[in-house]
Amino acid sequence: LTLFQLRKGQRTIKYNRRRMNWEQHLEELRAASDFQGACRASEQSFYKLAGLLREGITVGYMQPVRPASGSEPTYPEIVAAAGLHWLASGDSIRSMERIYRLSKGSARRVIKMFLDAAINSEELAISLPEAAQELRGLADGLGSISAAQRIFYGVAGAIGGWLRATQKPSKIPS
Repeated sequence: LTLFQLRKGQRTIKYNRRRMNWEQHLEELRAASDFQGACRASEQSFYKLAGLLREGITVGYMQPVRPASGSEPTYPEIVAAAGLHWLASGDSIRSMERIYRLSKGSARRVIKMFLDAAINSEELAISLPEAAQELRGLADGLGSISAAQRIFYGVAGAIGGWLRATQKPSKIPS
């Protein structure tokens, strides 16, 4: 057999990247009191989101532990953390590779997986009230917790992180 035939079919590994172990990473974040900063959410909110999206952000367990890889699985929590981080920071895919110890292809897949799961989640879909009484209840509830102190009376909700110029609702239609 020639050297070419022996090497044919063998994949050359450029670098044996060890994926992040989520439990170890979590321990480090807790020790540094940096969960909120790293994951862009409180731990409770983060796990609630990860739970809602779990089906859509779970990588097949056998994918990363094939004999050629031998790496840690890509935990759903890593997918959620990378997705939130990418959305909140605007960091590049290359940064996600380094931070979460993923290959370029895996980093792209993880971000896409997170976005697809969030976009297709029925639990995260914006739902509008169907009755005037329900709308009034939401507006009163938002008014009671708003720092704007009822400046926008009659507003039923807000989307965090996005500011759109609007006119204050009036009781008299214009």
